[in-house]
Amino acid sequence: MLKLHSILFLPSLFLVLMCTSCSTPAATVSRPDVAAKMSKPPQEWTLNECDAIIQKYTAFNKKGYQQKYSPYSSTDAEIFIEARPLIKPFIQAMVRKEAINKRWSEGAYLESLQDYLETYTNWTLKEGTGEVIAKEAVGGSLLDEYSFMVRFENLSSPYRTIEVDGAYEGFFLENRKGEFTRVIGIAGHDVDEYYFVLMNDLNAILTFAARTDSVKRVEFNEDTYRSFWLVFNGLQSRSIFVRWQ
Repeated sequence: MLKLHSILFLPSLFLVLMCTSCSTPAATVSRPDVAAKMSKPPQEWTLNECDAIIQKYTAFNKKGYQQKYSPYSSTDAEIFIEARPLIKPFIQAMVRKEAINKRWSEGAYLESLQDYLETYTNWTLKEGTGEVIAKEAVGGSLLDEYSFMVRFENLSSPYRTIEVDGAYEGFFLENRKGEFTRVIGIAGHDVDEYYFVLMNDLNAILTFAARTDSVKRVEFNEDTYRSFWLVFNGLQSRSIFVRWQ
């Protein structure tokens, strides 16, 4: 049975999701350039550098992307899905961007960063320094799950409201070995735990187990994410795959 997590700062998180979704998807940043930006302390990242890092970890379904942004495409995709993993570097960029936009003090920035890290990852901040360290170094409780910010957009033509009972049972985090894990948590405004309804846009946080049905742990992080994808079954006639490039 799915469990619904309590989400800290949820309105702020979805505001960041909606704002960053407005950047031009066609723009690309080379991996060496992003690596150079990430070598700097996050406190020194500029707004453009935050956007580049956010883009690095943003994935979407290709056919849905084509139908959404090209008036000449003719695909059978009815849904555009965009996903961003709540892992350490993405959270650092997201919170740093929000801090720049809202002119936060360093204290407010570090407090928000620590809250996000501790809610969604096994990282925290070293007291008094702002250094990111493993939770286990300070005896913190560890998570056995991975969370993603996911945006669904209805592209059906002719338009129809997409409604699926028990849809989340068909959503998976999968890797190249064919190992998959299941959704264990769903959160978001206008998000039902079991009944999926997509009228126009829907923002959600989906949390997947870190272990397969056979209790084997899979490691999804900034080093392995390109070997994973999200699978969405049951929302349209064909499965939807969201892959990181």
